Amino acid sequence: MRVGLGDIVRKTREEMRVVEVEKIDPTGKRVLLVYVFTGLGDLILLAPVIKALLARGVARIGVVAPESGARILARANLGSRVVRYTPDDAIPEHDIAVDLTQRAGVDAQALMGDAPVKLGFGATDVRLFADRHWSRATAVPLLPLGVTEPDYAVTWRGTPAAETWARARWGREDGGRGGGGPRVLVVPGGRSKEKQWAGWRTVIEALQSRHAARAIMLGAPWEADAMRGLGDAYTGRDLAKLVALVKSADLVLASDTGPMHLAFALGIPTVALFLRMAPESWGPPFPDARFAITRVSEGSDPTDWVIASASRLIAR
Repeated sequence: MRVGLGDIVRKTREEMRVVEVEKIDPTGKRVLLVYVFTGLGDLILLAPVIKALLARGVARIGVVAPESGARILARANLGSRVVRYTPDDAIPEHDIAVDLTQRAGVDAQALMGDAPVKLGFGATDVRLFADRHWSRATAVPLLPLGVTEPDYAVTWRGTPAAETWARARWGREDGGRGGGGPRVLVVPGGRSKEKQWAGWRTVIEALQSRHAARAIMLGAPWEADAMRGLGDAYTGRDLAKLVALVKSADLVLASDTGPMHLAFALGIPTVALFLRMAPESWGPPFPDARFAITRVSEGSDPTDWVIASASRLIAR
């Protein structure tokens, strides 16, 4: 029997309730989180964990992340109690340090300093396991501090200038949803070739024919040449513009990428394909009718499913 996302959510919550841990009151404490990932999606999934920890009354949360990670977290409305450091910074003392890296090859201990209390996973790589959603797996080391579930009500911020830019990019300065077909944001690329699917052009053409869809491609700067043949594309580094484009879309079509995680976080209807990683771990954090996800087995062609799922969400 196939294990679904709902089963994993229920199992994880049950396990987190029954685990016996020594409780630590984090009220007024300075907590350092070590999370050395560079991916947009990784940091988007960390934000709900940070927000849940903030609710425990900590005085300050320090997050050690690469410079790109610091910029990503700056777009989450987490407040002034969250301080972002890079591994090269002089990191002040904290009362509690937590290793959230969950993978081999990262010396989290060296970044945790001399904190009197240290928590965390150690050097075990669990990124390919599908026993729970990644955000919930990340929250596990914080159980002693009373965090039992990430808080997914994170407000991801663009800027007024970026939102105006996004409206103009779609061809509507007033921000209205009328005056044309649905706005479809397509994220065809990604860091890993193993996560990419080559059939997006057929899907785009079908949605343009059936629904008069307006499509914009979204990708990283190094993907600009590959996207040129697919139509209008944004491949810049401005995170505020990325947030604004996702927020202004009626539908997102994506492989397993960072903007896909942002679409889930913002509640934007999304069709997502998983060619490598487990969607139960890396898909939406909870079941939702606005999200259509599937794992593509080797040799299969999901084109008809993608078009049908996109059409269904557009009809909603």
